[in-house]
Amino acid sequence: MTVSDYGRLDMHDRIEEMGMNIVRRLHPDEPGKHSRLWIKEEIEDILVNDLGTEATRSIKIVDVSLDIATTMKGFRKMKGLRFLDVYSTEDDVYGEDFTLETDQIDQYLPNTLRYLRWHGYPFQCLPKTFQANMLVYLQMDYSNISQLWGGGERKVLNKLRFLNLSSSDLITFDLGMTPKLKSLNLEYCMVSNLDLGKTPSLEDLDLSCCSDLVELHMPVECSKLKHLSLSFSMVSSFNLVLTPNLETLDLDHCENFVELHMPFECPKLKSLRLRNSKVSNLNLGLTPNLETLNLADCKNVVEFHMPYECPKLKFLNLSGLELSNFNLGLTPNISKLDLSGCNNLVELHMLVGFPHLKHLNLSGSKVSNLNLGLTPQLEELILEKCFFLQEILAPIGCLKNLFHLKLSGCNSFAEFLFDKWYHYRGILKLKLIVESTYICPLHPNNNLPKFHVKCEYDEPLPLSSGNVEKLISSGLCACTFLESFSATICGLQHLGELTLTGSIPEAPKDLWQLEGLEKLTLCMKEIKHLPDNICMLKHLKYLNLKSLLLEQLPKDLCRLESLEVLDLTECISLQDIPNSICSMKCLKSLNLSFCIRVKNLPGELGRLECLKKLNIEGSGIGRLPNSIFQLKDLCIIWSRLRLLSNGFTCLHEISRYTALSYVHQQRYDPIEVLSGNRC
Repeated sequence: MTVSDYGRLDMHDRIEEMGMNIVRRLHPDEPGKHSRLWIKEEIEDILVNDLGTEATRSIKIVDVSLDIATTMKGFRKMKGLRFLDVYSTEDDVYGEDFTLETDQIDQYLPNTLRYLRWHGYPFQCLPKTFQANMLVYLQMDYSNISQLWGGGERKVLNKLRFLNLSSSDLITFDLGMTPKLKSLNLEYCMVSNLDLGKTPSLEDLDLSCCSDLVELHMPVECSKLKHLSLSFSMVSSFNLVLTPNLETLDLDHCENFVELHMPFECPKLKSLRLRNSKVSNLNLGLTPNLETLNLADCKNVVEFHMPYECPKLKFLNLSGLELSNFNLGLTPNISKLDLSGCNNLVELHMLVGFPHLKHLNLSGSKVSNLNLGLTPQLEELILEKCFFLQEILAPIGCLKNLFHLKLSGCNSFAEFLFDKWYHYRGILKLKLIVESTYICPLHPNNNLPKFHVKCEYDEPLPLSSGNVEKLISSGLCACTFLESFSATICGLQHLGELTLTGSIPEAPKDLWQLEGLEKLTLCMKEIKHLPDNICMLKHLKYLNLKSLLLEQLPKDLCRLESLEVLDLTECISLQDIPNSICSMKCLKSLNLSFCIRVKNLPGELGRLECLKKLNIEGSGIGRLPNSIFQLKDLCIIWSRLRLLSNGFTCLHEISRYTALSYVHQQRYDPIEVLSGNRC
């Protein structure tokens, strides 16, 4: 048995099955005598026929289609019920805008209940007869509850520790009724104010999205409060002095929030979120355990003081702040830094190593140079619209984990330098995203960064694509002027996707070395033949060939054993399809549209058991092989209509081709077919 990070208790399926067998073995044919009930049909039978007994301790009701009166009546004989969980997957289980007054139905809940969860509880309050003396956990989310007790009655629940009334109709709540409460969730309630002075044991308080909440009344001190969420509320200020043990404070999108009072020391604070608030001054003082700080879109911040040492800080978001320079100080554990939209940021001071930094976003800033030698684990680097960026210094080997690099709009970017003292091992998973349509990383006139290995005595040497050992995706389709392609690309054994477009006279002969390639697109007008060894790409799933001069395919095409999609659109010089294609067990889609010289399909095409889509629109094919009738649920796209010599008619946009064999046996008048009938 395990407990997850979110407090969920899990067990192995066999342990659960064993528990179920233990419950059922004493009275296998009398579910009314079982201590636990969870089977829908048995629960409905017991409630409808009033077969409940004191033996029942626990019931979990999921989407039981019984009226509320029957359900309530069925609980009356369950005098020992401790656990009741009612949940319906239907939003309108009780009808639209359904609300029941307490005197409409005879309500009843056993006083022995310790755990009560009723999603969508239809009543406005709890039953009058329900004492709730034993209740420890109460959850009635998405319910019609407006108050716990009706008629002005006030019952003190001394054992209640956990209360969740989120998304209910609650308007006001007296915490004096729950003096020992530890956790309170009133998310999305219409509560306008709350007095915490009567709950000294409260540890978790969620008031997020309480759009009417204007004020939170605090006693002299809430010494046990650890987690507080006021996001999307109308609260304007908060005093951290009153919560010395607070660990997380969420004030995101509190648009009226203007002031946060912080003591000089906040030793327990781990997370502070003020996104899109109106705070103008913030001094974090001493916050040695701070892990998350989010000040994104705090446009009014004029003064911001962050301690030089934040040894546990992991996530820092200052996007949109009016910062001119920023010093990361001593934050050795930082993992994500977002300074996007800091339009006045000129300099980022990184004086020590940041061995855990994986995500860095400086988009829209005015940073002119960047030293990545201190970020050896960087995986994502976003520099979009850094118009003033001119140089990035990256010691060789420091970008081995980089997989996402975005440089769109870096018009002044001149060099990407790799220092000389390290043995270059390559970028692990680089996916270069450049949104300008005229840019290609291999084009001689591109304005992308010039990759260099800087040697001590020699001139800088261009970094060939073959050095990038574990590139995962290379999209080179933007440049239509690419005339040659370095064969060293074939050393990228972990390359997953490759697109080549342009006037390349021939495909790289060593493509077979790309062992991990799954998707290959070759849009090269002048290629007439493909190297036979391309069939050695055992992991290739998608192959797209677009060439006006391509005359034939490799005869051993069937060796592409993982291929699922073969797209040969507009290969107008292609004359036939090799018979070996019929042995491709994984092929799902074959596109021969506008292959005007292809006249026939292989006779054994019906062996392609996985084939679901065949596109022969605009091709020269005038006859389908008989074996194709063996395929079920095949979609054939064929827009050119002809009448063949044997009376078999090509069909117009056939979908779900299960009736193909029937069509083959009939003769149709050409005029009927040309009218555009759909078979």
